[in-house]
Parts: sequence; structure tokens; C-alpha cells
Amino acid sequence: MKTPLGESLTALRVAFTASAVAVIALVTVVLTGLGIWAWGLNWPQSDRLTLEAVLLTAGTFVLALVAAVVALAAYVAATQTPDLAPTIVFHVGQPNRPVFTVEAVPPVGKAIKISEWLQTQTTEVRIENRSRSSARNPALRIDLVGLSMTDFSAPGWEIVQRVRQRGVTAIQWDGGADYAIHGRWTRELPGFNLQDMYLVPEHLTCELRLTVVADGFNRVVRLPVEIIGPDQQPVALTSPPSQTALTP
Repeated sequence: MKTPLGESLTALRVAFTASAVAVIALVTVVLTGLGIWAWGLNWPQSDRLTLEAVLLTAGTFVLALVAAVVALAAYVAATQTPDLAPTIVFHVGQPNRPVFTVEAVPPVGKAIKISEWLQTQTTEVRIENRSRSSARNPALRIDLVGLSMTDFSAPGWEIVQRVRQRGVTAIQWDGGADYAIHGRWTRELPGFNLQDMYLVPEHLTCELRLTVVADGFNRVVRLPVEIIGPDQQPVALTSPPSQTALTP
């Protein structure tokens, strides 16, 4: 389905192409007419040849300007930035709305273990390119804010940050220099399981911070995490923040 912006850009490209063709045709007709007129003047042959050369030079200059404008427009179209939108879907919750359940609510200041079952497993991880421009060399980084894992392993994903006495706090997928997400396309990424995960008590909130990048593009998407207690009621994160805690 075409968007209003896409339709406007298409109409603009058609109008620009038609204008360039019209200018070239007009210059050709005018120069041909002036050349015939100049050659028919009752001037010495040397003067007529000089006038013909001037007309050809002027026409060449105009056509060079048209070519430069066309090349500039092509460059602008080729260097437009993509518009990438990451989406993560877990077995529990809606897209980009993770819901985790804790095994128990310990005293204030203690780490809270996230229950390990389908809620921490992804059913879908994807990056959508909403623009018409291809996204080259894409990558997706996921920072665990207020959360940490004792370890992590998943095909296609790498650990990119560990915090002392916390564990894994960031993972990343890299498409590579030869990887592209074409305009209006969606790429499926490898799934993963956030197992052995704990709620860090020093944080008043927790979230998954998604950073999606590509050549000339960078976007951060914050996904608040809803924490549910054993009684299926939301857990209020009211622990006071530590002054010495290391945060992701």
C-alpha cells in the first residue's frame, strides 16, 4: 500500500523527469532553429561560423546544467536514509510489550529471579524497513535496563556487555557489510531465550532498550517491561537506587 509520502515522491520524480526531457527537447529545437537562421544571414562565412560556434557552446552549457541537475537528483535519491523499526514478540504479551513473571518477591535490595518458561522465549524478532531506501549493514543491540542474565547463548547473537557482579546486560545481532534490508521489506532475525535473568533491585524501572542501526541510520526504541508477581499482580519496583550500583 502506498503512503501519501510515497505517492508524493513518485509524482515528484515523474514531474522532474518530464521537465528534464522537455528542457532537453526545447533546447534542441531552439538551437536547431537558431542554427538555420544564423546560417541564412547575409554575413561573411567566417562570421556565420563564429555565431554557429557560440550557439553550440550555449546549447552545450545548458545541456550540461541539465545533466548536473539530473545527476544531483539521482545522488540524493540513492543516498536517502532508511527507516528501520525493530519488533520483538515473546510468547507472553503483545509485540514490543514484554511481560515477565518473577518466582517470588524477596526483601528490598535482593535480586529477583525471573521465571524461566515461555515468557522469556521470543516467537518473532524482526526489523522492518518502512522507507523505499535499502538499509545496508544493519545491526540490532538489546540493552537490559534493570535486568541482567548470568549467561547467554543464541545462534546469531553475541554478548557485547557484561557488568561485574551483574552478568550479561547487552546482546547484539550484526547483519554484516553484505547484508541489506531492501525498501518496504522485513527481515526475520534469529530468536533467543532470555534465560537465567534477574531483576536488578537498584532500578526503579526495567526495560529492553533496542538500538537499530544501519549505514547512515540510528534509532533507539525503549520497551518497558511489565513485572508480574507469583499472584499474577504487577510488582511495584520501589527499591531505592544504589549510589554505587553499575547500570547498563
